[in-house]
Amino acid sequence: MNVKIEEIKVLNKNTFVNFASPLGRGKAIWLGNMPIKNENYDVEIDIDEKLWWGSTILGANSKQPKIKEGKDSIELTGEVVAIEEDGLLIVSIGGSLIFVETDLEKNPQKPFVTMRTHHLTMHDSNY
Repeated sequence: MNVKIEEIKVLNKNTFVNFASPLGRGKAIWLGNMPIKNENYDVEIDIDEKLWWGSTILGANSKQPKIKEGKDSIELTGEVVAIEEDGLLIVSIGGSLIFVETDLEKNPQKPFVTMRTHHLTMHDSNY
């Protein structure tokens, strides 16, 4: 996914970035070499927490992939590619695949889902 780094903050040895992409804006922890403000990067995004059907994963009415920053979380909407037997959910967001650990209890009733997370990380895919 292509993003532009708009702001960088270092806190407790973690690098936090505000980013903009064609799909929306958000905040994430940056992994790897320090990014440069106002530079564009091709990144891989990870959700570093288990998500729960009906709570942090919901069926989406929109078929438009997007990223939306909330007060204390990030919402990502994308198309379900697959659900593995172990509950691993694979979602395409604007052509980028995100792998998400889920609770195994439900399956999506719609081809698109919205996922809400507090633990989004990203790194330069060329790193």
